[in-house]
Amino acid sequence: MMSEAKAFSALQLGIAAAKEGNHDLARRLLLEATKFDENNRESWLWLATVARSEAERETFLKYAANAQTREVVKVPEKNGHAHANGHAEGNVHQHGVMTAVVTPAATETKTAVSPAVETVSAPARTEAPAHVAWRCPICAAPAGEPMQQCPSCHAIVTLTKVDDILQNEEVDQAKIQAAIERYRLELSQSGDVRLHYKLALAHLNLKEIVQSIIHLNEAIRLQPNKPVLRKLVDLLRQKQISQNANRVTVPPQPKVESKQGIVLVVDDSPTIRKAVSIILEKEGYEVVTAADGVQALSKLNSPTSELVGQMPDLILLDITMPHMDGYQVCKIIKGNNETKGVPVVMLSGKDGFFNKVRGRMVGSTEYITKPCNPQTLINAVKKHSKKQLA
Repeated sequence: MMSEAKAFSALQLGIAAAKEGNHDLARRLLLEATKFDENNRESWLWLATVARSEAERETFLKYAANAQTREVVKVPEKNGHAHANGHAEGNVHQHGVMTAVVTPAATETKTAVSPAVETVSAPARTEAPAHVAWRCPICAAPAGEPMQQCPSCHAIVTLTKVDDILQNEEVDQAKIQAAIERYRLELSQSGDVRLHYKLALAHLNLKEIVQSIIHLNEAIRLQPNKPVLRKLVDLLRQKQISQNANRVTVPPQPKVESKQGIVLVVDDSPTIRKAVSIILEKEGYEVVTAADGVQALSKLNSPTSELVGQMPDLILLDITMPHMDGYQVCKIIKGNNETKGVPVVMLSGKDGFFNKVRGRMVGSTEYITKPCNPQTLINAVKKHSKKQLA
């Protein structure tokens, strides 16, 4: 009984993860379910939907075909609908009892399952189910047919339709932001290039062009043989330039001006961010922090961030960060008309000549090796801060 309970729990959690689009987690849970019950066809069929390759998919389907037929679940009929774990593939009325066979086919997309799934032997059915033919690449909401605009989050889901996306004012920002957080977490665990496409599309639907370009550039780095991506990045850069030129200046919020200036500290280490903030705040600087390059670029381009539409007087930028290193961030900063004049001092744990040269090539002003002496840091900030130079 204990193994049956564990198998059922792992199966249900695995199915839920598959529906959410978390294929790696779904695969682990479903494989765990087969350890407890290797004859459960449902586990093998769901595994086929999250297989990592066609060969693996074929293997899972063979196991499903050889597994014992899942026991038919009989539940009382109510208003003409079956209630067998929420899914009914087919139904036959027998003296007021509806016979329901549970399979993933009614809830998974056709594109996620190879045609071979449909050839696996299954109990006869009298009526074809309503299949899910499509899922939104952002929020994963299902639909009966492929859509240009998601009926749930209202995003435009074709990445190349840039004008339609930027003109769309119907998006559910909360749903898209939730999807972004989920995909960022998955990206940190898997590095799957497909997640960069999804994140680029999601950010673009939120009108976050810079973040979209960042993920497209990562996709280009991982798949350099796709010239259409480079054309798309060029188009987005033109849109960004045009958007910046037409942007209405937001009046800055009333605030006490710092004595020395504003410094943006970008480092994935909370300890480093805290230590640098303490050192500079004692010297009279206002410090704004960012945990990675994407967050830093977002704060530089958002009038609602702590910078309230202002540019910092200096940026302290770590080189080694996840998803996007300091060189890439610096190159974007220096390539943007609004931020190119901000001095960038790069921080690194390596004191290498090549690293210093590379930093200079992307536009950095100085290169400091970590851990740095507090006075060295203060001197560099005072030397290169725009406010000090003014």
